[in-house]
Parts: sequence; C-alpha cells; structure tokens
Amino acid sequence: MSLNKQNQTGTLYNLSSAFFAFILWGGWAYFVNNNMVSSLTQGTASFIITLFLVRAVSTLYASLSRKTGNGFVQLMLPAMVTVSFTATCLYIAHSIAGTAHIIKTIAPALLVAFLFCVFTAYKIKTKAAT
Repeated sequence: MSLNKQNQTGTLYNLSSAFFAFILWGGWAYFVNNNMVSSLTQGTASFIITLFLVRAVSTLYASLSRKTGNGFVQLMLPAMVTVSFTATCLYIAHSIAGTAHIIKTIAPALLVAFLFCVFTAYKIKTKAAT
C-alpha cells in the first residue's frame, strides 16, 4: 500500500471516529442533561478532540521516546496530558454553555479518551518495535 493510500485510510478512520464520537457523546450529553445546547457542545467538542487526539498522543510519545526509555511513562504520560487538557477544555466549554451536570456529561467520554490514548500509544510502541 502506498503512503498516500495509507494517509487516506487514516483520514477516513479519523473522520468516521470523530463522527461517531459526535453522535455517541452528544447523545449522552442530551440524555444526562435533557438539553440540546449541552448535547451540541459535547458532540462538537468530541468531534474536534477525536480529530486531534491521535496526533497529540503521537507527538508526545515521540518526544518521550527521545528523552526516556521507560515504556510505562511513554504509554501513560501522553494519555494523562492529553486527557487533562481535554477535560479542562470540556469543563470550560460546558460552563459557558450552562450545562447542568458537567461531570456526569464529560466523565464517560474522558474515560474512553484515556483508554483510547493508552491504546494508541501501545500501537505506536508495537509498530516501532517491528
């Protein structure tokens, strides 16, 4: 498979994942808050976050691989940094939007994002080892 074809596949995967995140987490926010503004806030944020999540983890992982050989740090630190930043942005966005149950709205998405980041870092590690 050519490099161009790999990038197209990656883009399709990234966009479909972002769309799925919009539907899933926007729907969850509506369920928790019974409010369309909260739903659109969470859905839009989840869409944008998903688009940039893999790039952020990849960049942090690469930076750590040059500085430390510790596999645990390389797997966990990118996830912790990325999800902490994401949590802060989501909390601020929902505060501005007037979401009633901010923690209930964002906690499940943050847990999934953390697991996704660890999985992504693990994939990068195994790919680099081959």
